[in-house]
Amino acid sequence: MIKENKIKAIASSALILLPALIALIFFDRLNVLVAQRLLGQSARGMLLMMILLPCFLLLLHWVMLLVTAHDHRKNPQHRKLTGIIFFIIPVLSLFVSGIFFAIMLGWQISIQLLCGVTLGVAMLILGNYLPKCTPNHTMGPRMRWTLTNEENWRATCRFMGKIMFFDGLIFLFTVFLPLPVFIPVMLVLIATPAILPTVFSYRFYKKQVAAGTRERLDYKTNRSSKVAALITAVTLPLILGFCAVLMLTGDITVSFESEALYIEADYHEDLTLPYTDIAEVRYVEEDRATRQYGFGSLRLDMGVYQNEALGTHTRYAYHKCHAAVVITATDGQILVLNGIDEDATKALYSSLREKVGS
Repeated sequence: MIKENKIKAIASSALILLPALIALIFFDRLNVLVAQRLLGQSARGMLLMMILLPCFLLLLHWVMLLVTAHDHRKNPQHRKLTGIIFFIIPVLSLFVSGIFFAIMLGWQISIQLLCGVTLGVAMLILGNYLPKCTPNHTMGPRMRWTLTNEENWRATCRFMGKIMFFDGLIFLFTVFLPLPVFIPVMLVLIATPAILPTVFSYRFYKKQVAAGTRERLDYKTNRSSKVAALITAVTLPLILGFCAVLMLTGDITVSFESEALYIEADYHEDLTLPYTDIAEVRYVEEDRATRQYGFGSLRLDMGVYQNEALGTHTRYAYHKCHAAVVITATDGQILVLNGIDEDATKALYSSLREKVGS
């Protein structure tokens, strides 16, 4: 498969690495540009990710191609399906890197719009071509009861294609939803093509067994399956525990030193702001924003954020507290911070006003 598509293989690999090349060439310029626009923020983290991420995606791309090519020898697929495999990872690389470039250049972008349209179009395409897929181990409903029965495979592929096509249409309309509603809807739409076809194929298998058209599968596990189950049983709780720690812990400590405001944050870079660089300080009772880059959890919002009132700004805030202290620097950059609750935020505001004067 790869030999017959050498040009696609080379072109797709080049597209994956293109953002990393651009980041390397303009590394210093982009870093200075971000520092001029966003208070206390450095582009080095974004640029480093834009260099490392394409390298990782290139490795993943070739693993996918080699596995698909190996399976293609035994189970030849429709040429359009194999063609899609060549450009899934390149599109992902350009999409993610494009968002990072837009943030660094100060473009006003809607990540919700980009995600909704991109995922919607991808699902429409995959939903259209999936029914053409024949049994294989790399794409499609790869359950044991589908791989061992072509009738089950075809029926599940048709069902899965309809689900993905329908989800793609819904995705195109999710761009009009409020962000708090969009996120859970997006997760449901992504999970649906995996969960529903699994249930459908298993019920199809049970009907076949009941009708006597196929034998019941032997579910006796072999040694490799037991090892895989053991690894999953150990690693899954560790991963879930690590995610829970990130989502539910962390603190922001604000110190008022003699010459500057010092912010120390868990899971994010610290910030020092001299009082002489502060042009205005004001207190707002209701302030919400959308994260563009940085660290966001159920407890903390830190990094580059954007809203209509303030535009793109730097934020060090507790997620559940909507009161905020808005600091405008002498160069026009904006910093938003708060305490763990409204009273703590008011205390921050009073202390800062004492330091900078009225």
